[in-house]
Amino acid sequence: MQGSSGLTELRATPIHPRISESISCLRFSTREELLWSGTESGALYGLQSPSLNRYCCSQSHASRICGLALYGDGAASVSSTTICYHAVGGLCHLRYTNAKGSMAACEVESSGASRLLVGGLAAGEGTAGQVSVLDLSTGQFTHQGEVAGGVQQLKGGIGRGLIAAGVPSGQVVLLDPRTGFAQQASMAAHAGGLACMDARSDLVATCGRSTRQGHVVPDIYLKVFDIRSTPRVLSSVQFRAGPAMLAFHPKFTSTLLVASPAGVFSLIDAQISAYQQTMQVETEGDTIQCCAISSTGEVIAFGGNGGYAHIWAGRRDAHVNAMSQPLPPPAPRAPPRATLAEHDSFARAPQYALSEGKLLSALDTTTVASKYPAPRVIDMQLLGTVRQVDFIGFVANPHYGASKPAGEATRKAAPMRNKRAKPKAPISDRRELARREGRAKAGTLLPGRYRAMRIKQQTGVRYEQFDFGYYNRTRFAGLENDLANCYANPLLQVLYFMPAFREAMLAHVPSADKEFSLTGELALLFRMLHSAQSEACQAANLLRALRQSRDARALGLVEGQLQPGKDGNDIEMTTSLDPILMRRIHSLQRFLLGNLHRESSPEATAASPAKPAAQNGSAASTKGSEVSAAEAVQPSSFVKELFGLGMRQRTVSTTRQGLEKTADTTVFQLELKYPPASERPAMPGSSGTKKGSSGPAAPANKSRPSFSDLLQGALRPQSELRVWWDDSLGYQTVRQTCVPTSLPQVLVVGTGVQDADDVAWWQPLPATSPQGSPQDKSKAGEKDARPSSGQDQAEPTKPWTPWFVSVSSQPEEWRVDVREGATLDEVVRGTASSGQPPPPGSIREMYELTAVIALVRDMEGMGSPSGLATKEAADDGHLLAHIKVLPPYLDPERGVLPDRLTGPSPRHAALARMTPQPSQGLPIFPKIDTPLPTASGTEIACSMSPPQPPPLTLTPGQQAEVAADAAAVQGHPAGSAGSDAPEHNLPDDLDDLPDTLDEDPSPMVPGASAEGSVASHTDNNDQDDRQRLDGSEAAASTASSSIERQGSAASSAGTSTSRVEGTKKLSPDADVLGSPLKLKNLRVPRGPYRTGSGTSLPGTPSTPSHVRGGCNPQWMLFNDFCVTVCSPAEVLQLFGGSKIPCLLYYTRVTSVQQSKDIGPPQPAPVLTPETFSSLCSAQPVQGANARLRAPSCVPLSLEELQQPQLLLGLDAEFVALSAPHANIKRSTEVEARPSRLGLARVSMVRGSSGERQHQACIDDYIASREPVYDHLTKYSGLEPGDLDPAMSPYPLITLRQAYLKLRFLVDRGSIFVGHGLKKDFRMLNIVVPANQVVDTVELFHARNARKLSLRFLASYLLNLDIQAITHDSITDARTALQLFQVYQKLQADGTFEAKLAEMYRWGQQFGWEPGPRDTHT
Repeated sequence: MQGSSGLTELRATPIHPRISESISCLRFSTREELLWSGTESGALYGLQSPSLNRYCCSQSHASRICGLALYGDGAASVSSTTICYHAVGGLCHLRYTNAKGSMAACEVESSGASRLLVGGLAAGEGTAGQVSVLDLSTGQFTHQGEVAGGVQQLKGGIGRGLIAAGVPSGQVVLLDPRTGFAQQASMAAHAGGLACMDARSDLVATCGRSTRQGHVVPDIYLKVFDIRSTPRVLSSVQFRAGPAMLAFHPKFTSTLLVASPAGVFSLIDAQISAYQQTMQVETEGDTIQCCAISSTGEVIAFGGNGGYAHIWAGRRDAHVNAMSQPLPPPAPRAPPRATLAEHDSFARAPQYALSEGKLLSALDTTTVASKYPAPRVIDMQLLGTVRQVDFIGFVANPHYGASKPAGEATRKAAPMRNKRAKPKAPISDRRELARREGRAKAGTLLPGRYRAMRIKQQTGVRYEQFDFGYYNRTRFAGLENDLANCYANPLLQVLYFMPAFREAMLAHVPSADKEFSLTGELALLFRMLHSAQSEACQAANLLRALRQSRDARALGLVEGQLQPGKDGNDIEMTTSLDPILMRRIHSLQRFLLGNLHRESSPEATAASPAKPAAQNGSAASTKGSEVSAAEAVQPSSFVKELFGLGMRQRTVSTTRQGLEKTADTTVFQLELKYPPASERPAMPGSSGTKKGSSGPAAPANKSRPSFSDLLQGALRPQSELRVWWDDSLGYQTVRQTCVPTSLPQVLVVGTGVQDADDVAWWQPLPATSPQGSPQDKSKAGEKDARPSSGQDQAEPTKPWTPWFVSVSSQPEEWRVDVREGATLDEVVRGTASSGQPPPPGSIREMYELTAVIALVRDMEGMGSPSGLATKEAADDGHLLAHIKVLPPYLDPERGVLPDRLTGPSPRHAALARMTPQPSQGLPIFPKIDTPLPTASGTEIACSMSPPQPPPLTLTPGQQAEVAADAAAVQGHPAGSAGSDAPEHNLPDDLDDLPDTLDEDPSPMVPGASAEGSVASHTDNNDQDDRQRLDGSEAAASTASSSIERQGSAASSAGTSTSRVEGTKKLSPDADVLGSPLKLKNLRVPRGPYRTGSGTSLPGTPSTPSHVRGGCNPQWMLFNDFCVTVCSPAEVLQLFGGSKIPCLLYYTRVTSVQQSKDIGPPQPAPVLTPETFSSLCSAQPVQGANARLRAPSCVPLSLEELQQPQLLLGLDAEFVALSAPHANIKRSTEVEARPSRLGLARVSMVRGSSGERQHQACIDDYIASREPVYDHLTKYSGLEPGDLDPAMSPYPLITLRQAYLKLRFLVDRGSIFVGHGLKKDFRMLNIVVPANQVVDTVELFHARNARKLSLRFLASYLLNLDIQAITHDSITDARTALQLFQVYQKLQADGTFEAKLAEMYRWGQQFGWEPGPRDTHT
């Protein structure tokens, strides 16, 4: 039938040819020409439009489908008990089951969002229904709230970010998901209940039932509400046929499609209460139950209870979407199964449809194969038993037996008969395989996530398309490592995750006058790390300030080299970089803390000039790490309060009687000193003799000192040396002794490892041999210094490094006592067992290990005994940090998960987040308490806790001391991370090792609770490298509900790894809708987060914080921009010497416990509106009397700064400060580090309407403190000399001033419009929230198409010719604002998609460079 409005019924057909399926809901896809339909029986159909041919079908539910929602290329469907998500082909990716059976509606929170809103009815009278949020990208519920009376209808994405919920009583309530679904307003719509509801922008339309004389009857009025400010009824439109279904037109804001169960429908303008001619659907007696309208508004669909779907459109070639992507061909159906009897005809045999090629039986007998299998291999043992008859040789089947069943001997002999030779790999691959075998035999195979991370220069992929989120699935920000001096990244992360240090930094207000203040730059960096969840940040400004420090260059902390500039001048400073990375990070720690102390204590006076020392120098002479006695009396800084270790130094002359003096100093870092070679025990794995020492090694029966012995020696050092005494006595031979007078909150210990002999000290100890007996220590050293082998794997070990230490100092008696233990109870018992009460004036603190900075390097660099201290080893390795993240950094509900999980990268779109469970020994998650299975089927026993100490009999005095110590650390768990750190030996067989060394890292996927198990699938290009891990499902077998993720995983025969398929069950972060979750057949790509079944590291049996969204501390691994969860066992794992600890951070136990009460910090504002205005009008770097060009901008007024969400156009220009750094690998030059860019000019243009619209408000030229390598004039518009204060005609400002102004505008909530802002913000070294960025390169971008340049868009849409010769930042920022206004106008007119398609067609036909103006029309 055709209506007068031009709409025609194109097709009406049943969705199933044989079964009458009553259609309950319809939804058009927004990406394909597809109509999703749900039925009363629970089946989900995908119908092609407009032919209505069935594309896919899935029986997903056991009851009526009551709602459909679109996400990505698929659709989510909801019934009363089940939620499913199906891909476009019908494959189910997610399934959730609710035993309550209360779900009634679903809707995505906003268009394109992954958060699915699920509404449920009330369980009974007087109870409330639930609204929950399910993240379809992770399969986890994130939020939930309650609605009185339950929820029958849901619509999201309306004005002010609210959600409209229809209540069965006939009311419509507005909920705010940001406040836990708190009710904002309520509207009485229909007294008899709701039938249908839809919402768009600020309008909500409803239809339903009313009451008349006590009876419920259909309401012939549909109501439209305006929800701006106070909700009110905008209009009541009469529809005499009885409205039962309605939907807003996607192109016209106030136009509604209204339909009745009898098939009468019309398009109504709700604002003027007018509608077009009504039309009638030929239902042939069926009742219309649902309707839908496409995104273009050209196609309308109806569904009836008789199973018929009706398509209406204005023309035959109507499209569902403006730019639909083609539908992939449907998956071939499984061939029918037919069983043939003995006498049946072959005509009953099924016919198999081939996707390509033909059957083997159809091949011609003369066909020649182009590839042949490898030759068979016969076991040498069998060749000795060969019998030859004539020219035929044969061997008797060794498995044959007369009493065995028929065929058993043939099956057992099949592997021997079918064994074939392996093809030879290329030479490079063979070398790599031999290298892996050597590493495996030495027990040095590192997990992939410990490898050096590199930002790959992918062909055709720009930086802004590099997926940093692929390497970081936590809430913490990583640091990029493509900058010079980025070896400081682990140290910066450790400092950031100290709550007191971070709080002090965020409270610091950087000064605009001190451009190279390390305190100011570190405070700005911490602000960026605080606001950038899961994003990769740069420490560019801090490293720039470090390069300007002469002391840093003198200490060899700055990387630099001589490089010729474009004009022939040398532009990089020449520095004597310390080639030893471990020594360099030690010096940087001391230098940074010393400078921060001096900058935060302006009253501190400089130390008096020291006289020249003798050849050996002072034992405590560490430049930058000490505070002199003059400084000690000044008010202390926060650095001194955190890290300051007060030391009293006594100097006694050994040649003059009674010559003695005492001085007080403060040090920020200790250095361990190892015994000389003559006093060392003989330990295999060490050379036995220090470099430069000719003395023999100590006998093997000498005891191996503990860590506490070395730490005690560092706290009370004693040395003899010659120092300058005074002018009358000159140099004197003295004995210096130090003792602590005050203990810091954080005790920093430098390991001081110099060579392989020092590495041997850190080897683990046997867990069965307590340290202390000389014989036991000798045995421990002999066993643990050996490389791990298969025979030693069953013996549990414990790390030599303790998790807890107790430090006691008696300054008056010059005594220091250090105790260690794996648990806090062990340390308390050891301290109390001494039986001596603490003397007056003594100090005692208990510390817990909270961070470790380690050096990871290739074992090939350890060939020489001094491999760590050679120049050749300078580039052999990188630094990373293990950090125990404390509660102030964790989210109370999500733990280490970010607040908003980003979707996976395009190449891993199928990756689902998961969390392993205690029943499966996976290596990367922190809850494992079962033996670890190897590929060969054996199990490696893992001791998850150290041996318990024997009970002590304490005297009453000792019991009181224990009670006092326990009270000091009240609330600390007895078995903390230290109880879970056994050393785990790696297998000796290469077959048991993972093949992950050369694979790309895969994202860390934390998630769910501690019930059930998980299946981890690893994928590779070769099928023989695939692994599948399975576990028990008993923990979740009684669960009443489940979520299933289905994925395909190909299996291959003949491999040495076990392959088991199954369904795994998983519990959610929280009890959402009263049921746990279940994941099924998850596929996880290979990478550093999987180490293989044979090399799994044991985790901690304590409940991980990120599992239930709690705030328990969690160990994390920070490897530059790769951030992952790690187990405590990995923290002290050495991997055969490949990972070497550099710096250990011990924090007071009381401070760790007090961190639970610390709330999230609030950064202090960097500027006020008044200081911002004064900074904009400050005199330039050249001075007030310099003859410069007039300013090209009018600064923002105070009134403009008060405007919320100030709209600004932004563009920045950069210059190259250094040449790209390249390395030669295999005779090929590879760019290892790109050119270092510096900010040169930043411009902002007003976007608000008024007289000053599009007028520049900021146009800053940045004075360059370093010589410029290349001005990039073609792209920046800057000429040589423009950034030189002595030559520039422009007013110049410092980088700190420009950064503070931008930081102020970001903190004020300003919205920035520009083209390609992602790269600009990266180079500006600032992170801007996504809701404050409008990037025109993304606005005018079609999916799977190239991105359009600013010049092309300006020429096509604005008829402007820009960037013809060079770039101008003000012009570019103004153009971006104008493009944004054009975008808003096109969206309002509903012609944006057509214009975008038109531009792409024009570009494909005429090219992407701007052409003549008339061609655009």
